[in-house]
Amino acid sequence: MEKFKQDINTFLVDAFNSLLQIEEDFLAKGQFNNITVKEMHLIDTAVNMRDNNIAKNIARKMNITQSTLTTAVSTLEKKGMLVRKTDEKDRRIVKIYPTEKAMQVYQHHLQFHHELVDVVTHSLSPQELYAFVSGLNKVREFFDSKK
Repeated sequence: MEKFKQDINTFLVDAFNSLLQIEEDFLAKGQFNNITVKEMHLIDTAVNMRDNNIAKNIARKMNITQSTLTTAVSTLEKKGMLVRKTDEKDRRIVKIYPTEKAMQVYQHHLQFHHELVDVVTHSLSPQELYAFVSGLNKVREFFDSKK
């Protein structure tokens, strides 16, 4: 059992580090080579939050402080990726919107994720895929419980 635990630990650490490096390399290849992985994840969150794109909600979703979000959004505004707008009804609320340029980098990033998932799904049998997804869901539940 101890060997399994070591193997799982090594896999998780290596997979996490490899994924970040591969993702970083993928971003660096395209026309959006000035975007970091962290910035890409902020763009991704802003795109997917849609109508719930209030700064406070985005910070909570990303598990970062509002001041960290403010700094990151300022950087991405300078890069032409995000825009902050004050809510017309309640001036205390700030909403964050992706620009057209952000939508392009988002589509580029989505391509990376599609390729990643395709490689995994095409290399496993249906039974292996079921077991893999089942195991990953349990790992995700653990991660979610630690937030």
